[in-house]
Amino acid sequence: MDSGQVQPAEWQPSQAEAAIAALEASIDRTRHGTDGGTNQMDGLRQAMRERALAAWRQNPDAPFFALTLPTGYGKTLTALRIALEAVRQNRARRIVYVAPHISILSQAAREIATACRVEVLEHHHLAVALSDEMDDASYLAMESWQAPVVATTFHQLFRALFPRRAQHTLRVPALENAFVLLDEPQMLDPRVWNVLLQLLAAASRTLGTQVLLVTATLPPTRYAGIEVQELIPAEEVPAVCRYHVRAWTDARDAVDEEDVAELAVRKAREVGQVGVLLNTVADALRVFRAVRQRTDIPAFFLHGMLQPIHKQRKLKVLREHLKREKAAIVVGTPILECGLNLSVRFLWRALSTIPSLVQSAGRVNRRGEGEVGEVWTQPFVRGGERSTREWLYRRREEREVTDALLSSAAYPAEEPDVLALLSTYYDEVFARNAHVAYVERMKEAALGQWSALRGLEPFEETVPTVTVFVPTGEEHLTEEQRERYLGRWGCRTAAELYERYGDPSWMRRLSFLERKRFLAALQAFSVPVVQTCAQRVAVDTERGIVLCSDPRLYDEELGFAALRDAEAQQGAWLW
Repeated sequence: MDSGQVQPAEWQPSQAEAAIAALEASIDRTRHGTDGGTNQMDGLRQAMRERALAAWRQNPDAPFFALTLPTGYGKTLTALRIALEAVRQNRARRIVYVAPHISILSQAAREIATACRVEVLEHHHLAVALSDEMDDASYLAMESWQAPVVATTFHQLFRALFPRRAQHTLRVPALENAFVLLDEPQMLDPRVWNVLLQLLAAASRTLGTQVLLVTATLPPTRYAGIEVQELIPAEEVPAVCRYHVRAWTDARDAVDEEDVAELAVRKAREVGQVGVLLNTVADALRVFRAVRQRTDIPAFFLHGMLQPIHKQRKLKVLREHLKREKAAIVVGTPILECGLNLSVRFLWRALSTIPSLVQSAGRVNRRGEGEVGEVWTQPFVRGGERSTREWLYRRREEREVTDALLSSAAYPAEEPDVLALLSTYYDEVFARNAHVAYVERMKEAALGQWSALRGLEPFEETVPTVTVFVPTGEEHLTEEQRERYLGRWGCRTAAELYERYGDPSWMRRLSFLERKRFLAALQAFSVPVVQTCAQRVAVDTERGIVLCSDPRLYDEELGFAALRDAEAQQGAWLW
């Protein structure tokens, strides 16, 4: 750090004052219609911000806080306001916002930067490619989180707490007197939940770190021995009903892709904007195709087997379409259920778990405008024969508790009734499996076996993947993107970019930072696929990033989803 002349970058209380003023002004403009009109949720969000901030002020030295509010209640800005107050009172010197996915992170980072008029340092595996002015010093600053506001992913946070290399430990000093916002922590692998909390507690004791857990569905913390201050107890959250839920759990009520498509088209004609969430890519593709065969209503298909630049473009088009309040059918996988600011009038969800159902329902009538929305969840059987639920939701206790609770509910259930099921769900699931096995590794690490904790991952990997570079898509880049991803490397096409990667002598001439930036550019055109799929589409599966043998295998609209469905038809195990 000294050699790189990287200076610590921290907040000053006066800067926090200015950011708070800008935030309040931005919120006020929104409430008075400048940025999209008023509705019943605006006043509720303001009341929740004031209530949560007052609760924090009563006990500002607590190490852990929780802001547990339904989706759409303005949790991100409320959490940010509390963090800024901690800085203003000189209790914190840095704000670290942590999200599960880059799409959520980037959306929140833009929201924070715009509302507070501050620069936000984004840190993820594509961040180097997104910066045109980064030099060695600024790269080191990013890796060490030397900025007043840092937006990063759970993967990067885990590398700080469970490092693989010495370089990762550069982030530890940045946690000193930091206010950490963990957004959507329920998406973490339950096996690492308790050990993560324990290490954050250690950071609180030794570094003065404060942690705010921000979610609609918070797993229990008592099994980690952590006491968390609830800023707004669940029983004191005002009951607002934006949607009704109907649930079927019996296998005799199962539906297939044709049934779901028929329902989606009918509902789109009735209410306009419809969402359909399936548990696997292959399931979602079959429903999407069935929808297309039935109607000319615009249909959108989103999933995890798309190039990042392709997914970003599709999301932008979708948001613009929904803002115009035009009829649409959005078909996707669980990547849509968390954090994305999308709203529909009707949502059909393949039977999952209660936390997943609640997160998915948060995409319905988010602003509380007009008539109450609808959420349906049912068992889904691919081709009328095969249930795919357990491929994604693999823990039997989670499925069994979900089915028991949903079966005993009265329908149609209002939003508050469904939210009330969460506490019972987590109590029963963790009573069956408290997920304390990884906590034992803490003891081993403390006794000198640090490798017991080395490299823990935030999300469970159900099947290993291979990164496949798809040499297509450059025609859809903006001029800025074309220069960033291709032009700076002397390339006109994505294919030429991969040729650079295949030239060892050219790669060796790159500086450390330029190499990182180049690899990040490659990732913008790459898709993670399972090994069986990679063997079908890749030229050489032994390289770190393998080349797609034929760009035509990557569909302009579907990505690699069609290949996933082909594997499914052959009986391959895939989620």
